[in-house]
Amino acid sequence: MNERAKIIITNLITAVIVCAVTSAIFLFALPNHNSNSCNDCTCNENQSNDCTCNENQSNDYPNEFISLERIPPLDLRGYDLDHFEVTQWFLDRINYHRVNFGVDPYVFYEPAVLTSLEHTLDMRNNNFVANRASDGRTHQQRHDRWFGVDRTKVTSASVRSRQVNGPMTREQANVIVDGIVSDDTAEAFILNPTYRYLGIGFSVNTQGRGKLSITMSTGNDMRRAHHARSAAEREEHRLAYLEEVRARRGWTPPAEE
Repeated sequence: MNERAKIIITNLITAVIVCAVTSAIFLFALPNHNSNSCNDCTCNENQSNDCTCNENQSNDYPNEFISLERIPPLDLRGYDLDHFEVTQWFLDRINYHRVNFGVDPYVFYEPAVLTSLEHTLDMRNNNFVANRASDGRTHQQRHDRWFGVDRTKVTSASVRSRQVNGPMTREQANVIVDGIVSDDTAEAFILNPTYRYLGIGFSVNTQGRGKLSITMSTGNDMRRAHHARSAAEREEHRLAYLEEVRARRGWTPPAEE
């Protein structure tokens, strides 16, 4: 082998070694993008103590990543709690009372569902029960996140907190809803005939405290004038619309026991 060939081979080997070392250094320096990455604020399910999310995010789960395709563990005690199953339990019981009251049943509306899902996790992670979010947003501002500022829906919200014994069941969901319906404000909110769309979020903290968030929504065309009236006029409008809906549905008052 002549000298020229030796020089060429030596240079090639040197270039390969330099490239390998450079690549190793570059890859080592890259941020970690696995499930424990805190730069992306994506903590793992076990919520390891060394994972600190951004200051404006909950340490349990970042609101930015909530979606109906990516829902975090809803019961921190370790019980299985399927979002779609448990919210259907609540919806079934609410609609049971709506039909008995003579008004149309609710249907799920995705922006309302995401609003409620975000809020139940906020209440669970920050240990409070209120319509206002932990960062100070009113329920309307909170809804703007998912509905959009120029949304064609207007909304109301309701929250509840209740101790959950063992795994969450349909029977426990029924008890919670029955308590809501028995409240003096039920006819103005959960049974209000002008509301037709619903979102539900439910989660449980490590102490077994369940946090329920309900978002009620209806068409903007129906509610704009309603909101512009005085309290007495709004109640008059609600009662008139209630009778209209009941007549359309062929509702008759249940027999007294």
